[in-house]
Amino acid sequence: MVRLSFVYFIAWAHWAYINVSGSFFGQWTANSLTTFLSTLLTKKVGDYLSVFGFKRTEKFADNDGGHLTFKNGDREVNIYSSTHPLDYPHFWNIIFRLHDVEVNNSDYDKVPLWAIKQELIPGSSPHEYSLADKGTMGLITTDRLKWTLKAGLADLEKYNLGFLTPKHF
Repeated sequence: MVRLSFVYFIAWAHWAYINVSGSFFGQWTANSLTTFLSTLLTKKVGDYLSVFGFKRTEKFADNDGGHLTFKNGDREVNIYSSTHPLDYPHFWNIIFRLHDVEVNNSDYDKVPLWAIKQELIPGSSPHEYSLADKGTMGLITTDRLKWTLKAGLADLEKYNLGFLTPKHF
């Protein structure tokens, strides 16, 4: 009986998190955050990448996150975000992908920006860019969203290793 009650509690907590998480804490709902983040990243990152000839080829956002794809020839910059309750802490991430005919496996033709940063700065422990407020277990505030976006753009500029410019890559 106790085990069944616990299962019902977990199911209710999952439903409650999805339906009230952002508004209950006076912050974002998952859907409003992913929509706003997708729009903001399309503008900010898209403007930056367009200087290097990248064009947005894909945009998707729903309650659980989304992704953007910017492409220039065989080079791709993917941006993923997740606000799904099972992916806590929520995050967004920048990933470089090179479509190479010799590498015919999508698991081996991409690398996240945080992994490049980790290799270049010994002893560091970089990770995805957070969308989580660990104090409330909800989604981050608008001020923190601006900060994490600024940090992501700065890392993209600093650690792209010439991936964005075709003559250097």
